[in-house]
Amino acid sequence: MHCHIFHTLERFVVETYVHTEWEAITIEAKSTTSMIEQMLEYEPMLLDRLIDASSVTLGKARIAILEDVGTFLIADTERVRYLLRFSGETFRDFLLALDELPDRIRLAVPSLDLPPIGLVVRDDGTTEIFWDAMFSGGNHLLAGLLRGMADDYGALITIDAPRAGPLRVSIHGAVTCSATEHDLSKAVAS
Repeated sequence: MHCHIFHTLERFVVETYVHTEWEAITIEAKSTTSMIEQMLEYEPMLLDRLIDASSVTLGKARIAILEDVGTFLIADTERVRYLLRFSGETFRDFLLALDELPDRIRLAVPSLDLPPIGLVVRDDGTTEIFWDAMFSGGNHLLAGLLRGMADDYGALITIDAPRAGPLRVSIHGAVTCSATEHDLSKAVAS
């Protein structure tokens, strides 16, 4: 499995908590290294062990950690956010272009091969996202990423992220707000 996925988990723990927590996680996961090397491939089972060890060490549910990592990707990594913002002016535009995400990621990181993403927009406006997550709990990481992007776009959303099956995303209220238009200081001044 690609090192960027492992490195993102490592950065999340180190920058959100402390470096010693990451060391404890790697020991709990029985990892042969306490630092993720940028150029190496890792066994998929190691990722599951690291996520489980993060849950134990940090005292948080596995799904909560994965959602937090997804949100961290957007909040902390401007390159990822900028890459995703090219999908459109509104969160709805972004959501409807989500099926292009694997190809976009491949442009930035050719060796990172994400599974295809399928979209179905229901009559009630709910968007269902289908994908074959690369690891257990991948839906929750994607849910965190979507929450981070919704916040960046200024959109109010709800997400149903089951362990298996499609994610369901509903957008509430005005969906025309873009990042340049959503300035909280203007709302306070008026």
